[in-house]
Amino acid sequence: MIKIKSNKNLRFNFKDNAIHFSDDIRKDLRNDKGLWMAFKANIAIQFQDHYRSYKKIYNKKYLTTEDIHKISNDAAEAFLNLWTHIDFNN
Repeated sequence: MIKIKSNKNLRFNFKDNAIHFSDDIRKDLRNDKGLWMAFKANIAIQFQDHYRSYKKIYNKKYLTTEDIHKISNDAAEAFLNLWTHIDFNN
């Protein structure tokens, strides 16, 4: 389970918190199989959802390398927004 040692620095300093949060996540991912599986499942589902939506929206039967690149970046963005509740696009 992710444990944040103090939330006094969580207000405005995103750059520093990202570094500390990253260290915490990396440590917890190594030690918590359930957390590992949760991250893995959420990444995979985001990709699958974006893959299906992309094919449907653009009416494509086959996808190019560029399509896959866009889909994977959009899925990664969605995953990060889901887990951090931060959306830099809005």
